[in-house]
Amino acid sequence: APAMGTVRLSNAIAVLTLLLLGVAITVALLFTRTARDDVAYVRQRIAEMARGGREAGVAAAGTVRLRSLDQVGLLTASLNALIERFATAERGYRQDLDAAARIDTERSQFLAGLSHELRTPLNAILGFTHLLESEDEGSLSADAREALGMIRTSGEHLKLLIDDIL
Repeated sequence: APAMGTVRLSNAIAVLTLLLLGVAITVALLFTRTARDDVAYVRQRIAEMARGGREAGVAAAGTVRLRSLDQVGLLTASLNALIERFATAERGYRQDLDAAARIDTERSQFLAGLSHELRTPLNAILGFTHLLESEDEGSLSADAREALGMIRTSGEHLKLLIDDIL
């Protein structure tokens, strides 16, 4: 028969083993719960960012708070780096878009001024040509009518060219 000391030792080792196994399972469950909670938090933040819409922009969404230094933490840090890159690109895009809008406004103002400066004298030329061709002030010679016809034709052609250009 085994000695009493051996039975006690075996029982103590069994209890200690069960106790250590219980502690290991508890620690594993805590780590698993923490990791699951961290993943859920990151997923929730990404969903909030996605719901923010295009108007808000990447920069307005901000980064995801780093909650741990494990694998989820590394993933979060990588996500934050990606968010920063997108935010930088978005700022550059918005600056380029603003510059393009300013250039477009300046171009429109230039074309409006050019149109006015070219069309005003041309309209006067065509108007006076029409007035002279109506012969209200007296009849015209055949040469004068021919010259006015050339002026009118050239003026109308110039007007079409200006319209096409502008």
